[in-house]
Amino acid sequence: TMRVYLPLSPADIRSDTFFPDVAWAVTDSLEASVGNEHWGTEDYEAAAMDSAARSCIGLYPDMSPTCRIVVAADVDDVKPAGTAPGQVALEGPVGLDDVCSIHIDEEETWPLVAQALADEDDEDELGQAALLWYDVTELAMVREILEDAE
Repeated sequence: TMRVYLPLSPADIRSDTFFPDVAWAVTDSLEASVGNEHWGTEDYEAAAMDSAARSCIGLYPDMSPTCRIVVAADVDDVKPAGTAPGQVALEGPVGLDDVCSIHIDEEETWPLVAQALADEDDEDELGQAALLWYDVTELAMVREILEDAE
């Protein structure tokens, strides 16, 4: 089993299964590219989640509301994909039973997401903004937050 980080659009989060084109995980290539001898598992997982959050900008240029969404899930089948360190492809859809947590931008950050969508140079400032953590049991609340913002 491997923990993967799925970049989702606001429309994707309304579903009970997720199958994005791209996912991120702690892989040997990610460890080699970002780590050092002082890094532990949590540091690498944070780097994989950050990669997933950054990829939301390129994957969903028309997102509404302008909020990055990352779902962390434990899956059995992934394969390496793409050239970016940590990038993986899912073998099949991820169901809610596999989801561990949901991460979204806080509402104060949404204008930064909109700026990054309009101009990639603004993405660095956005990268400093941490995503909020929600348990999978709070999915209905996350959906409501995103729906109220539309």
